[in-house]
This record gives sequence, C-alpha cells and structure tokens, in this order.
Amino acid sequence: MRWVLLWDKAVVFCLFLSICFFAAGADAQQNKKSGGTAVLDQIPRLGGELHLSSVFPFLNGDFCPAGAGCVLDQGLGIGVSVERRWLSGLSFALGYDLWLLDTDSVYEQGVMQFFYGAARFYFLPTHELHPYLSAGFGAQMFGDTFKVATVGPAAQILLGSEWEMNSSLGFTAALGARLFRLASFTTASDGVEREPGGSISAMLTLQIGLSVLVL
Repeated sequence: MRWVLLWDKAVVFCLFLSICFFAAGADAQQNKKSGGTAVLDQIPRLGGELHLSSVFPFLNGDFCPAGAGCVLDQGLGIGVSVERRWLSGLSFALGYDLWLLDTDSVYEQGVMQFFYGAARFYFLPTHELHPYLSAGFGAQMFGDTFKVATVGPAAQILLGSEWEMNSSLGFTAALGARLFRLASFTTASDGVEREPGGSISAMLTLQIGLSVLVL
C-alpha cells in the first residue's frame, strides 16, 4: 500500500510537470513544419531529461540471505540527465538516478544512487515519434538514508521512445535493465553480512519523463 501511494504521487507529479512544460513551450508550436518538425533540428543541441522510474530487482539473492530481511526490493525513483545531441540522432549524456527502495525494515530508508555516462541513438530523428537505444556505464551506491554502505560498477541498457510535443519539448518512456556488482557489506541493524561482491545483481526499470532541448 505504501508503494501504491508513492506511485500515485509520482504520476500526479509527472502530469503536473508535463502541463507546466507544455504551457511554457506552447509558443514553439508555430515553428513546426508541415508534417512534423524533428526535435533534432539543429546541430548540435544541448538538452536535458527529468524522469520518474520504478525498479524491480530480479537477481538480488545476495542482498536477501535466508533468515534475514531483504534490503534490495522494488522501489520508486527520480533521475536527471544532461545531453549533447546531433542531427544524426547520436547523443552523449551525463546523468544521476536516485531510488527509494523497500528494505524489509532493515534500513530506515534504502537509497540507491547511480552516476553514469551514456550514449544514446535516436532512430527516425525527423519524425515526431522516434525510438531510441541507450547504453550507459557508471558507479552505483547503496545504503541507508544517503549513507554509502557499498559501491560498485553498473551498466544500463534502455529501449525507449521520445514523442516530440514541440520543437523543444518531448515526452519519453523506456524499459531497461541494469546490471551491477557491489562490494560486500554488513547491515548494522541486524548484523547480517550481505555478500553481493562475488556475483552480478540485476533489476528492471520502467521510466517516463520529459526531455527539453535548447540551442
């Protein structure tokens, strides 16, 4: 029930942002060409994205040993990225994601953070709706309420699409997978040693967001 309420708030928040950004960029509609103007109409362009996400761990056994609480369960998050995008559809980005995870009350609030760089390619960049494929790599951290209990490398693949609402604003949706390998650590509240250091952990991600391009 707690996550249902959080998700409802996240959806309302995203809809509110959509309305605000759409209103701010509505005057750009008059610049659209007949048949639809691509978001990628200048070379290159600086842009950014704000997104909300849900995560669903599926390789998390080392975080959830038998007889102990599971500290890596599903959760909700928010992320932001800044990118440089070319007319060809190629883009490079730097980003940050943060998730609040269910930890079976082992932590007061499980927090996972991901700092990354990514390459993204937009297909059909001259259309209003353009699919994209993104691959990123960076550092992932996990702990209780922004404390870092463990850290390690992580890689992410996203398959998504961007819908151009006007020449500067787009709506994005994506499905992805993240693989990561974190160092072993001990949760202080129960004294249990978690040993993910010897194996790969993974989670699925679902995200929706807003992208903005400027000159």
